[in-house]
Amino acid sequence: MDIIMKKYIDFNADLGESYGLWKCGDDDMLFEYITSANVACGFHAGDPSVMDKTIRKAKEKGVAVGCHCGLPDLEGFGRRLMKLTCEQAANYVTYQLGALDAFLKKYGMKMQHVKPHGAFYLMTSQDEAMAGAIIDAIRTYDDELMLLWPDNASFLYQIAKDAGMRCSDEFYIDRGILDDGKIVFDYRFEDIGGSYDAAADRLLQVLKKGEAISATGKIVEKSPASFCVHSDTPNAVNLVRAVVDQLKRNDYELKAIGQWYQI
Repeated sequence: MDIIMKKYIDFNADLGESYGLWKCGDDDMLFEYITSANVACGFHAGDPSVMDKTIRKAKEKGVAVGCHCGLPDLEGFGRRLMKLTCEQAANYVTYQLGALDAFLKKYGMKMQHVKPHGAFYLMTSQDEAMAGAIIDAIRTYDDELMLLWPDNASFLYQIAKDAGMRCSDEFYIDRGILDDGKIVFDYRFEDIGGSYDAAADRLLQVLKKGEAISATGKIVEKSPASFCVHSDTPNAVNLVRAVVDQLKRNDYELKAIGQWYQI
């Protein structure tokens, strides 16, 4: 009798990005599909009440939680570059880890991963010293935390791996990619196939063949253990539903990455 190996994949989403009376994304609906949540910690988005509600919902749905650390830029949603020292960058990360951890402890949960947001993501990809400072800050706080990050030879990913952190390559279902594997920051529906079904087929090709098509038509090698959607992507729920349905038809099981990924 043949033994069929289970195919696991993690689905992470950026959540908790509302602030005060301002609402961002349909978190409640996304929680029906995801296995890991990247929770904003009050810098680029979110506030204490939103964080509390988001962690409570994650607990209810059995969703693992990670720190979506960003720049202190609510007005720009953390997507504007800032001039920082390495010490400032590291302290921003430590501050947000501590804030999120407080709410996790309230609900008896443990943090699974870290994932920088927006411009912070871009800055730590390109600045080796800053990337090193951030990894040191994460490992000093909790050396069991994972890093979710696209494996595109960025400084942060390589430094984290060299330091012995568990790192998972991820793939964005709502963003195109460049020839070097980096994501296209602006959302363009045509970059992901121009339809929800095409976007679902795009992810399936990545998982089965280990390759994605860049915005210029080049084949780019990818081997993600997790895929991601932004909560503020237009019609994110329709996109997510099509992708998850396609994965289930192809015998993939959605499971929080910390429960099975060992590399």
